[in-house]
Amino acid sequence: MSQKNQNNSGVQRRGTHRRFPLFLLLTWIVFGFGFGLGVGSAEQLDVNEHNKTYDQSEKMGYQKDLPQVYVCGDSISVGYTPFLKSELKGRFSVVHRRDLATLFPGINDGIRYSGMAHSLIALTQAVLKSEDYHPRYLWLNCGLHDIMRGGGRIKKYESSLSTLIKLAEKYQVQLIWVTTTPMRTGNGRNKKIQEFNAAAREIMRKHKVPVIDLHAQLLTLFKAHQEKKIMKKDGIHFTALGYENQAKFIAEQLEKIVKAENAKR
Repeated sequence: MSQKNQNNSGVQRRGTHRRFPLFLLLTWIVFGFGFGLGVGSAEQLDVNEHNKTYDQSEKMGYQKDLPQVYVCGDSISVGYTPFLKSELKGRFSVVHRRDLATLFPGINDGIRYSGMAHSLIALTQAVLKSEDYHPRYLWLNCGLHDIMRGGGRIKKYESSLSTLIKLAEKYQVQLIWVTTTPMRTGNGRNKKIQEFNAAAREIMRKHKVPVIDLHAQLLTLFKAHQEKKIMKKDGIHFTALGYENQAKFIAEQLEKIVKAENAKR
């Protein structure tokens, strides 16, 4: 091989070495950073997301002589309930579905909660027909799993909500519906969330069920704070600051609902 060809070969090899690390860097930036924001495979919804941090032994929420609020929902509700217990302490007794095994063993034995609306039916019925626990307010908050894992079948979602309303009417408890929370700004599923919320609102309106619009509150919260301070990196769940603000809003809305209901009597 001539000296010239050897030099050219060396240039090509060196050029390849320069381009290869750059390619890896760009790949890491596009995919690694994207996954960190909850895009692609990192966007996962786990009904048990906050179970490790939820203090199941915390019984300050349950006070037998106060109006009982039973909260049943997905991991979003698990996140804000500890803060909600604190907000309502002394005024309402707050029990989350995760508290049942500790406070009322046996109520939910053998019942699997998947996060989707239809799985709330058996669990809600078991609670309402229990002789040990009698909630005055039935607090339901679900939708994300139906969208992400249930194929986005809105008719099935609507059917499940109608069944839950009938259960509340049968056992004479006040149902309170909480709208499904948004995902990170720019997530394509936010449009589907809006559709599910609109369908739920219409069903609740027909049956005169009070609605707490947590979805709208969070959109306002995103504007008041940097979104990254409110939402976790997965783009679905929230930080302690996010849940604390949700609990304050929810507590205020519950007080208004109860006041309005009492005024009708």
